[in-house]
Amino acid sequence: IALAAPMLTTERLPDGTRLTMLPGDDEPVWLWVVQQRHGATWDTDVLPAWQQSAYIGKGNECAAEVAVQAVDRLGNASTIRSINRPCDAGTAELLSR
Repeated sequence: IALAAPMLTTERLPDGTRLTMLPGDDEPVWLWVVQQRHGATWDTDVLPAWQQSAYIGKGNECAAEVAVQAVDRLGNASTIRSINRPCDAGTAELLSR
């Protein structure tokens, strides 16, 4: 069973932009795969399911794009949910399209 794409929230804070990830359905998530694009380079972080938020960007530079997948214990990955220019959000913005 494939997981649904995660729901993402971005929030601009004084010390950076926080990305929050929530499961897209009732299936349990084991890992989050968080990818950030800076120019032509992608950085990938694999986070445990209990860590549902992360700061995005490098120093003062915000990522041009962020892509997130949920992964279950069997290695099944969800559809990718991505956000272009995630630091442009002035307030919390739920992205579940």
